[in-house]
Amino acid sequence: MRSRGYMAVDVLAGIFLLAAMATALVVAAHVQASSAQAFSDQRKANAIAQEALLNLQTSGKATSSEQAATVSVQHTGERAGDGEWVEVRVVWQNRHASIVGLAPAGGAP
Repeated sequence: MRSRGYMAVDVLAGIFLLAAMATALVVAAHVQASSAQAFSDQRKANAIAQEALLNLQTSGKATSSEQAATVSVQHTGERAGDGEWVEVRVVWQNRHASIVGLAPAGGAP
């Protein structure tokens, strides 16, 4: 009779351990998926900032093909030849990105 009691305790302990490990695995998978999404959004924000700086350098307007992105340009006032150093800032899906580059002086923000 005593060995049945120990066996029942062992079985219950094993079930609880299995449940704890399964919960940890589910939580880790969720954290990994949300981190991957955040990383993807940050890469997209960086790509939009690069696109906006390129458009500012070529057409004089910091525009982006992504309509949901907020693009702003801060002129530093520092000149290099006929260009000016600018910082292009982008907000896309709560992700912030900025890039500094040389653009033609007097470009529209």
